[in-house]
Amino acid sequence: MRVVIVSFILWICVGCAEYSLPSKEVSNAKLALVKVDTKESRKYFAEDLKNTKLKFKKLQNLLSNKEYQEAKILAQEIQADARELQNRVELKSVEVQLKKKQKDLEDLEEKSQSKELL
Repeated sequence: MRVVIVSFILWICVGCAEYSLPSKEVSNAKLALVKVDTKESRKYFAEDLKNTKLKFKKLQNLLSNKEYQEAKILAQEIQADARELQNRVELKSVEVQLKKKQKDLEDLEEKSQSKELL
C-alpha cells in the first residue's frame, strides 16, 4: 500500500512539474525579441520581425490559458527565430557597410584618375 501511495505522490509531483509556468523560457524569449527589435531589423526584415512578435502574442495567449507545455515549446521557438533574425540583421549590416566602402573606394579612384588627366 505504501508503494502505491508513494508512487501516486511521485506521479503527481512529476506531473505538476511538467506543467509548471515556463517563466525562464518566456523571459528568454521576451529578451531575445526586445534585443532583435531594432531599426535595422524593422527596415530590412519587417515581415520576419512581425511574425516573431505575433508568435509572442500567441505565447501570451497560451500562458493565459495555462497551456504551459505548448507555451514552453513556442518560447523556445521564438528564441531560435530571434537569434536567426539577429544573425541576419548583423550580416545585412556588414553587407551595407561593405557596399558603402566599395562606393567610397570607387569615388576615390575616380577622383584620382581625374587629377591624373589634368
